[in-house]
Amino acid sequence: MGKFCVNTSGAKGSQALLKLIINTRGWKEEPCDTDVGDVFWAVTVEDIEARLRRKKPQQRLAKIPGMTSLCNKVPFARMMKSLENADLYWPHTWILPDDTIPKSAFTKKGALIYKPDGGTQGDGIFILLSAADLENRLSNMRGQTGIVQRYLSHPMLLGGKYKFDFRLYVLIASLDPLRVYLCREGLVRVCSDPYEKPASGNQHKVSSHLTNYSLNKYTSNYVHSDDPHDGAHGSKRTLSSVLTHLQEGGLVEREKLWQQIAALVGDTCAGLAEELCGPRERVASLWPRGELTPNQRRTCLGILGFDVMLDQSGRPFLLEVNCNPSLDTDTVYPIEGPDAQPVPALPSADTPDGQLAHAALAFIRGRGEKPCRCMKHHRPHLHRPCLVDLVTKFAVVNGALDIVRADKRAAKGG
Repeated sequence: MGKFCVNTSGAKGSQALLKLIINTRGWKEEPCDTDVGDVFWAVTVEDIEARLRRKKPQQRLAKIPGMTSLCNKVPFARMMKSLENADLYWPHTWILPDDTIPKSAFTKKGALIYKPDGGTQGDGIFILLSAADLENRLSNMRGQTGIVQRYLSHPMLLGGKYKFDFRLYVLIASLDPLRVYLCREGLVRVCSDPYEKPASGNQHKVSSHLTNYSLNKYTSNYVHSDDPHDGAHGSKRTLSSVLTHLQEGGLVEREKLWQQIAALVGDTCAGLAEELCGPRERVASLWPRGELTPNQRRTCLGILGFDVMLDQSGRPFLLEVNCNPSLDTDTVYPIEGPDAQPVPALPSADTPDGQLAHAALAFIRGRGEKPCRCMKHHRPHLHRPCLVDLVTKFAVVNGALDIVRADKRAAKGG
């Protein structure tokens, strides 16, 4: 059996991480748009369609047809309404413009939050405190769709001050039979400003209410942390370190919480699979070709990002599922203007984490030394490996590829 081969021609922003893993593992990379590869990384709908037409039955595609549409806010909310136990972990949700939101929804239970159907990275999200806020949002929708959810007004806070959420990574290795893997490592994204219960004076302060890195990285209070073992500091931390920190502080029972998270992931993935393996007319709204073939259900796989938040009692709530979670492993340091920050040295290459960081540098834009003006920051900046991202996402993608590789060996009887 030849070297395990990953075709990265359609990998887009995931290419740097894939190259690092392939190089580290001694596998083979096919960077060109050929039909060579055991698994093909794809991002765009066009690439997915083209690869499905060309791939051989035994080849794997690292994207599930229709998942992109299904994970948009409205289709996903409709699916969640059909799940029997979703109310245990899914905030009460209304679909706009279909559902009527009663004025009684604005009660002592707290605020609501509006999310546009195709929104990502926190774009277009608004906190609603009153029926007037809702009416204003409805008047600006202009035929668009979206959802309104019950806002978790009493979240668990890190350090007693900062709102946070978990970005969990889930591999659906096949739809039929359904095979789901939840990675033990993930990210914890922390707001850069202290949390305040939503009120008219702070409802627009996104750095207190929304954890998205894409929003918080622009604030002067964003704290870069390069220690994946420190669960007490930084605006982005590893899941494993934070779970340890929370358990040591008596805020969670780690294994009990993990069982609850695994249950909500399993229920949600079962719902996703049921939608995508359903009758042709239902699937057609998600995937233009309609019904997925038995081979596509078995050989297409996907890494999903589950965003989960804990309330003050430690109960997990699913906020949304991202079908295309970022696999970037760099962070940006502005080098000009009021937000300019000193760029720390890489950790020693004598440690496992340091070895990984130094290896990643070869695949980072500008190799970490050349000033950049790309869209990742509005000021000149440097790209450097972020060990928190690197350790987490290396584990996620390396683990997923190991599962694909094991499937290949099993199929060949060895």
